[in-house]
Amino acid sequence: MPQPTPRLLIPLLLLLLLLPHPPTQGSTYPLPLLPDSLTTNYISARDLYRNRLLYLSGEGSDLNPAINHVVRLAEGWIADPTTYTVMNKMTHSTTDNNTTARIAPSGDPHDYFSLAKYYWPDPATPFGLPYIPRPGQINPSSTSLPNDRASLDAVIESVWTGALAWFWTRDERFSGMAGERLRVWFVEEGTRMNAAVGLEWDNWVVGRSSVGGGNGTVGGRNGTVGVGGNNLTDLATGMDLTFTSLHLLLDAILLLSPTSSITPLLPALTTWFTTYHSWLLTSPRAVAEQSQPSIRGLNTDIQHLALLLFLNRTAEADTYVRNTTIPRVTGAIGPDGRVASALTSGGADTWQNSVSYLSSLFTLGLLTLNNPPLPSLFSVTTTDNRSIRGALDFLLPYALANGTGWPTGPNETFSVGAQFWGMVGVAWVVWGEGRYRDAVVRGQGGGRWETARLWMPYGAFELRAESSGVVGRGEGVYGRWVLMIFGIGCGVWWM
Repeated sequence: MPQPTPRLLIPLLLLLLLLPHPPTQGSTYPLPLLPDSLTTNYISARDLYRNRLLYLSGEGSDLNPAINHVVRLAEGWIADPTTYTVMNKMTHSTTDNNTTARIAPSGDPHDYFSLAKYYWPDPATPFGLPYIPRPGQINPSSTSLPNDRASLDAVIESVWTGALAWFWTRDERFSGMAGERLRVWFVEEGTRMNAAVGLEWDNWVVGRSSVGGGNGTVGGRNGTVGVGGNNLTDLATGMDLTFTSLHLLLDAILLLSPTSSITPLLPALTTWFTTYHSWLLTSPRAVAEQSQPSIRGLNTDIQHLALLLFLNRTAEADTYVRNTTIPRVTGAIGPDGRVASALTSGGADTWQNSVSYLSSLFTLGLLTLNNPPLPSLFSVTTTDNRSIRGALDFLLPYALANGTGWPTGPNETFSVGAQFWGMVGVAWVVWGEGRYRDAVVRGQGGGRWETARLWMPYGAFELRAESSGVVGRGEGVYGRWVLMIFGIGCGVWWM
């Protein structure tokens, strides 16, 4: 974006000083962040910033439910006294029935460790080893007591909601809470996760050998039967889905980067994520994960791309998208839009598998759309019509018909879900086609508190959008809002 000239910047700043600020607790910043100091990779920084200016002017009252929702979530995290760290599992570092160790086989509690959720003791073998899969049935021992999966999930959720709450209120309690979560998990020597080992010990199956397969091993902590690795070809396990939300965590850090709670942590955070990305590139397990044709490979792409963009390695990100992600996406989606792997692999719920795959496609699409000159995945279409848009269009008629005609499996209940309607909303913003707008208005059921409203074009999902002429990617109603608020000169600068 070109730098504003002083002639335009001065009246803008004077106008912003006159805009009313929402009441907040704690200290506030006198001015919103200027666009060139606001950088995000997954969410639209442009729309987020414009929406806040509208809100400050009193014209964005429709955003209040979403803002209040984010603030309530962040307040809850402030009230949570838990210190989330990989070290928490040491309070339960004994074994359950001499089989389920609570720390990694390395013996280092700083190494991230979790058990494969859908694996259970084999009743036909001694000690139940090795564990066997039960798709769709979560073993309670994988989620009970302090565990790294739950702790990392809490860190990401609290930092993300804290960043959004701070951005909209400038209440430093929220940035302070997020900064403390980041410091404990990624920076403080006594409590941080080991970045060099990454997720090497994630989703391990009790009784398996080290990476490469084989029989169960003996020699875990205290001489008990330990937790070994996974066969690289075992499709029932994979790297933790929690860290596929890495793009949210990294955007949160970028949003919070100018605050006093985060600025001092940035060098250490950059080092941590650089080290983790090196593991992602070189670990045999991570490389095998990246090569999977299923959603697991797609989710590894999300991590690679989000990290490269966060680390300002844009040229590498561009190469990765062109050489890895585009071939993967166009190879997975059929000419009719169906994703075969989502319909045949994983658990029994083929609809949710398909929606989850589409969600990962949209995440990658937004990462590329918001970071030109990367090729936008939303614009990629093969000669035989393989595209993300085609994948959405394949699912949309079933959603509108509440599952009529969908090939549901035994004991399977069809439910469209808010996640799907959220993607239809993004489709309306990206492609500006009225049928997506009509579908999301019909299917979202209100949803005025949905946090995505905060970084989407203002008013895009309201019923009045049709008469107001909202179209995709910034034309229409919110462009006119900006012109009205700032005048012709500032409006031209923004657009």
